Amino acid sequence: MKRIVVTFIICAVFSYNALAQNQDNSQTSAVKRIDITINNTKRYYIIRYKDTKPDDVPQEVYDGLWEIQKEVVDNFTYDYAVMRGSKKSPYRGGTTPTKEDYYQYGSGVCDDYSNFFILLAREKGLTENLYKVSGNRRGGGHAWLEYRTEENVYIIDPTWSDDYAYSGEQTKQKFRESPAYGRQSFFTTYEEDRIIYRGMAYNHSSYTGKTATPLWDRKADVADSEEE
Repeated sequence: MKRIVVTFIICAVFSYNALAQNQDNSQTSAVKRIDITINNTKRYYIIRYKDTKPDDVPQEVYDGLWEIQKEVVDNFTYDYAVMRGSKKSPYRGGTTPTKEDYYQYGSGVCDDYSNFFILLAREKGLTENLYKVSGNRRGGGHAWLEYRTEENVYIIDPTWSDDYAYSGEQTKQKFRESPAYGRQSFFTTYEEDRIIYRGMAYNHSSYTGKTATPLWDRKADVADSEEE
């Protein structure tokens, strides 16, 4: 009897470990890794990213939002002076910034990255199921976007997908030419996000008190469905 019990326990532990391994593989399978050398030294950045379309997102939506993500990171950079408070933001003058304003100034903080993205998404008619999200953590707040389906919530964060965090023009250029450029936070789940930013002091889950604002008229959607 003892031998049967021991055998059962061993089989149960083996099955649990196999299940845990399969779950881990399912989460990490979509996440890829590249290493980019810092200015031709022996030091390097470990960069994880995702470049596959989720099954529950229409191809045309994914492609359209990727064009917007790339447009924003190609034409914008992070403004540390505004973040530190040593410079006034050009987008806070009392009037609503236009798309041309973002192109003209070419820099901003996370909220500006998100608002620039939203303007382009509205122009293309791609705001359905898209939310602007903001949260807080020790050291400051952050703003990004989410695309939500019935099955999943996906992060779209043009700020954290840009090249400003990498030192040296050569290193930045290698990142821009890599498949990771623009994709560190593009249609990533929160589980994948924790993998991509593991080893760092933060990820999108580390922000609390989050608010999510829908970027399309949900009342109109409800009215349309009622008429049908």
